[in-house]
Amino acid sequence: MSLQIIKGAFVAFYPKIAKPRTIVFQINPESIKRNILPIQSKKNLFGFKGVRERISFVLSVDENMGDDFFVHNEQSVSHGVLPFLSAIELLVYPSDVISEVASTFAYRRLFGVLNNIGDILRKNSSNALPFVNLLFGTQRMIPVKIQSINIIEQAFDPTLLPIRASVKMVMDVLTEQESKHHPVIKESYINYLRLKVMLASSK
Repeated sequence: MSLQIIKGAFVAFYPKIAKPRTIVFQINPESIKRNILPIQSKKNLFGFKGVRERISFVLSVDENMGDDFFVHNEQSVSHGVLPFLSAIELLVYPSDVISEVASTFAYRRLFGVLNNIGDILRKNSSNALPFVNLLFGTQRMIPVKIQSINIIEQAFDPTLLPIRASVKMVMDVLTEQESKHHPVIKESYINYLRLKVMLASSK
């Protein structure tokens, strides 16, 4: 009997949206790079100020693999891999921008969205980014802040919709101070640190 593959995911928490947004990876990354940098106190050479852990990996996404995307046929309209790419990109938009656009504009008022999106962005430019958990396996739920997203669209259909892409994600694990503003994120931070201590003590 083969084991079911657990897919990684991002879970974003928005203050004005009750249900968190979950973005499940179509294909798990082949490798994960983690850089761990101790932050020393400027006043004391051996003083401890904190730890900054940076995680990076590349996600692959393909419209032609699995049932994650609509296919071209008479009953459905294909958007290629744009739905996945768009969901990833929204992780770096202020949370109030997402909630206001979603609640204020319906599809039938699309042109209103296009005309007023600049005002919304300017008005909400100081708002915090959504709180994000990186879920990777059953043990690691890691609170992160997205630092950069690098998207390479690699193939297109006849209408120039991207049907295959790679997405490089670079993110920092939140510190204790950064995690304390959301209960789920704070719990994730504590559990992630607790897991490290537990695994280290087992050796």
